Amino acid sequence: MRVINRWFNASEVMKGLDRLDRLLDANVTVIDPAKAELEFAQAMAGTRTPREKRLAFDAHAERLRRKDVPLVEDFPLAPEEETPDFAHLTMTLQFRTVRAREHWRGNTELTLAEVIHRTIENGVTAGTIQDIPWPAGWERA
Repeated sequence: MRVINRWFNASEVMKGLDRLDRLLDANVTVIDPAKAELEFAQAMAGTRTPREKRLAFDAHAERLRRKDVPLVEDFPLAPEEETPDFAHLTMTLQFRTVRAREHWRGNTELTLAEVIHRTIENGVTAGTIQDIPWPAGWERA
């Protein structure tokens, strides 16, 4: 799936929608899940104890939290893993919409990962997310 991670002003299409179509093919970043898996494995390499694993995981998550999505991205879809109502894709697009809206409003430092973290933190605080299921044997740092 290809997404442009920003909102557009109506004046940007005054000369035709073909301009926006061309943006879909400009400076595309292809998201490779295998690369993310490798980066995770490298971040966790050498950890032995539950505490070491938790600290390494937290450090890796914090690095990702500061990294934002590219302007135009291709990311793989897995329809066979999707719910009948495409709930995972819907959530993916909703998070990107929140980020795009915030950037539109001038909050350009906000990353997609930060939007997701805030959503989880707010859900835990509000009680709508009861607990985050840490992997077995992991201690909270």
